[in-house]
Amino acid sequence: MIARQLRKPGLWAGRKTGKMMNKANEFLYDKLITLIEPEAANHILEIGFGNGKFFQKFFDHVPGLKMTGIDYSGQMVNCAIKANKDFIKKNQLSICKGESSHLPLTDNTYDIVFCINVIYFWENPERHLKEILRVLKPSGTFYAMFRAKESMQLMPFTRYGFHSYAESEWQQLMEISGFRQVIAQMIKEPDVLFKEKTLKIESWCITGTKPVTSK
Repeated sequence: MIARQLRKPGLWAGRKTGKMMNKANEFLYDKLITLIEPEAANHILEIGFGNGKFFQKFFDHVPGLKMTGIDYSGQMVNCAIKANKDFIKKNQLSICKGESSHLPLTDNTYDIVFCINVIYFWENPERHLKEILRVLKPSGTFYAMFRAKESMQLMPFTRYGFHSYAESEWQQLMEISGFRQVIAQMIKEPDVLFKEKTLKIESWCITGTKPVTSK
C-alpha cells in the first residue's frame, strides 16, 4: 500500500502521502538548489513534484525564476495548483498532469530538468530519459536524485514496486540514452528513525548534459 501511494498518490491517503514525501525529501530539495545554483533566466522542469510544496523554495532563492511541473497523480496536481496559485497567476509556474515517458512539452525548452526519488517507478527508464533529453535545451542539464541501493534495502516497503539502482547502473542508462558529462555525487542525509531503528541514509545526485547536437 505504501509503495502504491508513493508511486501515484490518490484521493485515499493522498494528503498524508504528500506530507510524508515532503518530510522525506526536504533535505534533498535544499541540497539540489545549492547544486543547481539557479538563475533568473532559467526555465526549470520538475518531474514528480508531489503536492508542490517545494516550488516555493526555488522562488524564494531566485524570485524571477520560471518553472514547470509535471506529475502522474491528478490528486497531487490539484494539491500543487491550490498551494501555488500566486506563482501560477504571475506566469512563473505552470503545472500539468502527465507521464515523463510521454512529456506533453515542447522540444528544447528547459535549461534544467530534475526529479527527486522518482526514477524507482519508471518501468522503461530509457524512454523517460529520451523524453527528458528531447525537452532540454542543448547544453541543458538533467539532475536525478535518488537514494542509494544500500539505503533503499533498509526500508522494507521498497521491496514492492520499486526498482533501485547503483550509481554505475544509472550513469550507464543516462549515457546510453544520449547524455554526456555524466557525473555522480554522493549525498549523506541526516539519520532517519524508522520503526525505532536509526537508519543512515545516502543518496546520489547524478547529472548529465544534453549535447549541442543531439540525435
